[in-house]
Amino acid sequence: MIASEPLKAFADSEGKMIGIGLTPEGIEQNYVIYELMLEMAWRQEPIDLKQWFRQYQWRRYGGDQINEDAAAAWDILLDTVYQCDEPQWSVTKVLYELSLLLC
Repeated sequence: MIASEPLKAFADSEGKMIGIGLTPEGIEQNYVIYELMLEMAWRQEPIDLKQWFRQYQWRRYGGDQINEDAAAAWDILLDTVYQCDEPQWSVTKVLYELSLLLC
């Protein structure tokens, strides 16, 4: 949704929408969501999320080229944790934090 809905909202606003914003407490310090949402303010077309996640992990972790192991891990996250086609009322937590809560 984040990769396309801000663009739809802008188009539907008939030029009245002048920006986007987000509430940090609403995304639980989820850095990939910060970056994606704020990048949408500069985009004219929806993002190819698979490609965007590959570039994100490269920007985040650095290196001379994309690390295929990191890319594969982010692909799993994209296909599971970040797969959301409808608004959700849920909280994203770090996996180790959740495991500590279960102990």
